[in-house]
Amino acid sequence: MPDDIVMPSLPLSAPQDLKSYFQSVAEARYAIRKSFRIIDEEARAHGLEPLQHQALIQVFGARDSQMTISQLAERLDVTPALASRLVRGLVADGHLTRVASRKDRRLTYVEITEPGIRVLVDILTQVELKIELFQRRLRPDEKLSALMILGIYVGVPLGRKQLRDLSDVS
Repeated sequence: MPDDIVMPSLPLSAPQDLKSYFQSVAEARYAIRKSFRIIDEEARAHGLEPLQHQALIQVFGARDSQMTISQLAERLDVTPALASRLVRGLVADGHLTRVASRKDRRLTYVEITEPGIRVLVDILTQVELKIELFQRRLRPDEKLSALMILGIYVGVPLGRKQLRDLSDVS
């Protein structure tokens, strides 16, 4: 694996650059898919569909621990109608509550409840154990490749030099 992986530009002058890039993409996507599968299975084991679980995470993780339906739809990358249906179900199950805005009576926010926080913590506890087992199976070069690609995806390209100090990677 080269020291720094960059998204190749086309037309390619070096086919090996393309091969190296896609090897790293494969590592990153494998790690992401495996991790999300573990998380989704644990959410289901706790009575939540994966998108409901993600909705709880987005609401609890919001700056003010609240958001509007349209904000939630944006964060989940779904339509506002789907976000509204998710919220209705989560409110009915006691995981979220609706709160009227104090500043603008036209706005309604959703907030997580104590039972919603408890289910997130329960899921997290189980996910941590399973993810740790998965992490142990990854070689250091697989971890580095995945991190480099994720860095490219979010606009923070990382090379081996930047990752060398991350003790958990080696």
